[in-house]
Amino acid sequence: MTADALVRLAARWRQTLVEHQGVKGRCPRCRTAARCWEWAEAFGQLTVHDLLLPE
Repeated sequence: MTADALVRLAARWRQTLVEHQGVKGRCPRCRTAARCWEWAEAFGQLTVHDLLLPE
């Protein structure tokens, strides 16, 4: 994977975290209680690739 591709993926994962950030204990996009799978997957990918630091 090229560095450019990783930067684009990280931006998409960060956007997913923002879009699926819980409001009053629910995901506003998925309408599930607590954290949804979309948020968890994006968080996991950022963690695995050591990209969780703020930009």
